[in-house]
Amino acid sequence: MGCFGYICKHCNTPVRGNCFEGGEKCVLIHVRQGKERGRVVGHYNEYGTVIEEDKEDPTRFRGEEGINSHDEIHQSEFRLDDSIGKYDDYRYYNGELIRYKQYLTAKAEAIEDIEHSEVFAQLRDYYKQLVNKFDDAETRRFFAVDSVVNHWELKNEFWKEFYDGLPEYKSKDGLAQSGVAAYHHKCYQAAEKKGTLDLLPSDADPNQSWGPVRKKYK
Repeated sequence: MGCFGYICKHCNTPVRGNCFEGGEKCVLIHVRQGKERGRVVGHYNEYGTVIEEDKEDPTRFRGEEGINSHDEIHQSEFRLDDSIGKYDDYRYYNGELIRYKQYLTAKAEAIEDIEHSEVFAQLRDYYKQLVNKFDDAETRRFFAVDSVVNHWELKNEFWKEFYDGLPEYKSKDGLAQSGVAAYHHKCYQAAEKKGTLDLLPSDADPNQSWGPVRKKYK
């Protein structure tokens, strides 16, 4: 599993991680349907928890057992009707809730003669040679579509069209209530003092918690 991270709800900047020495000090709160299910405080490790957690404890935050296990937190973030992941990753297209790669696949499959299309002509020779290995039309088309999708995905060619142009997912009350609410520890204290602390889930960090750890949050 790759690195990932969160945007702090108070300062609106990423909680940066370091899996060896520990990243920025943070408060991570597992929230499901608006209620706190557990929390952890420490230095972010790039993988959804902190380096201070005991790796041998199966009930640790993002561990193997209990309500705060990795599976349970993943369910809160992505699998429920009010999961933050559905707001971040999904859009409505032709009446269905889909992710970005599914959108690219739908666009590629709509190209009738894809091997003679402008986008196919732009592909690297590797993809063209892959398609040419096959004789039957169905298999050739399958790999042609897949190659075009990979091409578009690498270039983020339709990223803005998908995320800004298509209708967003909305739950019944219009707010994501399940996920992880993340704060820098310093920001948590400031929000608590200011009276702005809340449990609405954080957005995902598009840079996956990468970047130099800042002293002011260490």
